[in-house]
Order: sequence, then C-alpha cells, then structure tokens
Amino acid sequence: MADYATLVMAHIGRHSGQVHSAQQLADDLGLGAATVSKVLKKLSAAELVQATRGTRGGYALAMPVSSINMRMVVEAIDGPVRVSHLLDNAPTSMTRLNMLKLNNKVMEALENIALADIICPATTAHFQPTAWESLKHAG
Repeated sequence: MADYATLVMAHIGRHSGQVHSAQQLADDLGLGAATVSKVLKKLSAAELVQATRGTRGGYALAMPVSSINMRMVVEAIDGPVRVSHLLDNAPTSMTRLNMLKLNNKVMEALENIALADIICPATTAHFQPTAWESLKHAG
C-alpha cells in the first residue's frame, strides 16, 4: 500500500496549490476509489496531507515536497520500518546486530529520498545509480 501512497503523494505534489478529491485522484491515477480513500486517511492521520471539507474540498500536501521523505510515507502506511522480525527473535546476537544494521541502512535510504526526488528525479543532485545500473551501462 506504500506504493499507492507514493503515487498519491507524488501526484498531489506535482499539482501543489490545488485541492484534490479522493475520486479525482483515483481517476487520475487509475486506482480504486476505496484504495485511494484508505491511503488518504492514513496520510492525513500522519499529517502528511491536509483535508479540506466542503463542495470544493479535498486533499493537499501538509508541507513542501522537499520536507517529506519516503520514510515518512512508508511509515504512515505500514508503520515503523522493519526489515525483519529477526530484530526481536534473532537466533544469535550477531544475527540481531547484522539485521539491526540492515534495518538502519534501509531507514537511512528512505530518509534520503524526498518526495521532490520522486516527482523530479532528473534534478536531484545527490542521486547515485545502483550497482546494477552501473554494470548495465558499463558494458
């Protein structure tokens, strides 16, 4: 569901200054209205979007796209980022330590991707290709 939230947030962010109804977002994105409504409810509870009531009501971002990172979006939908349940029940302390390191790296990566980066990836100065992308273009 975090993937749908990313689509919704990016769409609203691309059209900042406008208020979007759940139905309008569903139509624009080709998603079910019930799914979009559920996503918006969670994003609103996390204070990432603001709801406006009334005939011209709808949803808008609660803060600038540069202030919203992907960890915020993912956690609004799925709760705290956890790579593995081994964090609680690791068979060894070394396994737990390694899983904790991995979890921290994933959280760090999500924190370093702003919604602005999703909306306009070509303009992000700190974007680094993955190892796979580097290999594909090397040869």
